Amino acid sequence: MSISEESLGYNIFLLRGGDMHLSYGDDYQWIATVIIRGVESEVKGMLSTREITINDVKDIKEWLINKGVEYCKWERIRSGEFVTHEAHKCGE
Repeated sequence: MSISEESLGYNIFLLRGGDMHLSYGDDYQWIATVIIRGVESEVKGMLSTREITINDVKDIKEWLINKGVEYCKWERIRSGEFVTHEAHKCGE
């Protein structure tokens, strides 16, 4: 997995990731804020220097599952429009 985490508060994390990002301090290509509330999470404020790939999403979902999260909700801007993906199983 190519993600490192920084705790911003109780169950609030800043995630960093990318192709060559192996640990904290490495160059990264994207960042995202994650809020965990029990078995549910919200991924917000994701910024990237490139297009987000399916592997990035898989890495984030794996990270969430490892934290005990079962359902995830995503918010993002695509082509200038705000898009919300309602809560769904992280394994899907």
